[in-house]
Amino acid sequence: MAFSLLNAKRQPLIDDPVYVRALQSITQMVNLGNGVMHPRDKEFADDVLRILRAKEHRAEPQSIKSWAIANGWKPSAANELAALATKITGLKAKPSLAKIYNAEGKYLSWQA
Repeated sequence: MAFSLLNAKRQPLIDDPVYVRALQSITQMVNLGNGVMHPRDKEFADDVLRILRAKEHRAEPQSIKSWAIANGWKPSAANELAALATKITGLKAKPSLAKIYNAEGKYLSWQA
């Protein structure tokens, strides 16, 4: 039986469903028409990525960038999101969620 790319199952760019739902929440907030992230969008994305990091969810920044582009982001904005993910992934300590509004509520909504 020959291998067919048409019949092959596509591997998801990000395996973690919580991470995917969190990225979907960012995607719903940002203006996908912009090539750069608005400061408020960037702040929201930073909060989301910090919550994920604090809750020990991981995704490779390149996978995040690819996921974003596949979900309608312009490549330059997806680069910004990946750079933000790289920064937060590289934090030595778990980020504090104390200053993030409704961090637990947001996290619970991604688990549903």
